[in-house]
Amino acid sequence: MGEGGTPLIHALNLGMMLGCPNILIKDERQGPTASFKDRQAAVNIAALKEAGITEIVLASTGNVAIAYSAYAARAGIRLWAFLTSLVPAEKMREVALYGTQVVKVTSSYDQTKKVAEEFARQRGLYLERGPRSIPSVEAMKTIAFEVCEQLAEIDRLSDHGVGLSGSDEHPYEAMPRGRFLSPDWYFQAVSGGLGPLGVSKAFESFTRWSD
Repeated sequence: MGEGGTPLIHALNLGMMLGCPNILIKDERQGPTASFKDRQAAVNIAALKEAGITEIVLASTGNVAIAYSAYAARAGIRLWAFLTSLVPAEKMREVALYGTQVVKVTSSYDQTKKVAEEFARQRGLYLERGPRSIPSVEAMKTIAFEVCEQLAEIDRLSDHGVGLSGSDEHPYEAMPRGRFLSPDWYFQAVSGGLGPLGVSKAFESFTRWSD
């Protein structure tokens, strides 16, 4: 559905404000449902489809349910989404638009996950555990792969062959020019989950390959 391949934007003004000229932002809003969760949903739903699973259950605070709803609808998989009552109404409507069965739980997210787990157990349905699953970790690696590829392309197109590679004092860890460049630092906003795990695994792989 067009997931991945999101732009890596050079944040010039932010870099000037912070005194760090080489800040780049990976704009995951450009995915099919405007969230990096599209990557996770794409790989997980594909794996479930291949395994012959036709009905799944998950708990969410919004973005996961939207992404999984879109991809489950495309794959012909029935989805039950358990959402906390704190999820904005517009997100609940978006989940429902894809044909997902929405169950609103007036409780905390932790309790919502327990309700979803019990529902799946009683009905004998597959419970999607999100970032803890192997497909989810593998899916998030694609962010790092794209960043390294895009950094190399930015570097290649720079006028002096240095570009965003940094100075001699602080160069990016690099594979041969024109292939991949790994950033010095990577920051990702999280809400306490395991989202960055796959990304960090991919960057570690690049570092090993470049040694």
